Amino acid sequence: MESQPFYAAPETAQECTEWFGYRRDAVSVEVAAVRERITDAARDGDWEPLFRELDAASYQNWVNSTRLDGHREFAPLHQAAWHGASSGIVAGLLSRGAWRTLRTTRGERPIDIAAARGHSHLADVLRPVVRHPLSVEVVVALERRLHPLLAEVSMGLTEQQRMRLPQVAVLTEISEGRLWFPVPGMYGGADIRLEAAEGALIVESWCRVVEGSGCRHRVTPDGTVLLAEGFV
Repeated sequence: MESQPFYAAPETAQECTEWFGYRRDAVSVEVAAVRERITDAARDGDWEPLFRELDAASYQNWVNSTRLDGHREFAPLHQAAWHGASSGIVAGLLSRGAWRTLRTTRGERPIDIAAARGHSHLADVLRPVVRHPLSVEVVVALERRLHPLLAEVSMGLTEQQRMRLPQVAVLTEISEGRLWFPVPGMYGGADIRLEAAEGALIVESWCRVVEGSGCRHRVTPDGTVLLAEGFV
């Protein structure tokens, strides 16, 4: 018998499409406080306060948030896996857009953490649902080219701010295969779209305050090509 209820997402919940790579010094005190409450509740297995915070937050995809200055980068779903939470709790996180493919800095997905701790009751619910299949080799190769490109188009801001960079595997899970990656100080960011059939990414980046700053790149395991520039 489940000891925890299923905390269904409110009807207004939207699919998570934004990747927040911010560190603490790039957000307001108020935002930092909310993120702290979310990550603390998840760490402690306080599920009711966690869901209240997630449903009240301005950004629906904070269900995938990690501690702003954390090193392990556990999101709430990783914490639920660690605690061996009920499948109802996990389903509540998934209904709010939690990513099963999201990895910690050690490369652990929630399913890996649950397995390591013997929480076999979570094996099925945490098994990644991949909507846009790519081989592991292609995912790794795309990510190795994507991250330097993001540093280049942000004029080094992603590296200066030690930003948490988008994981290509997450794109294979999201139904539209697309993420928006905002970069503090850039007044813009990068729109990252997966073309799974081609094994490629289309990355459009721009700065809102610089006319003609837009760049469109195509990223493949073999290289990165500039397709267009001067828009936006």
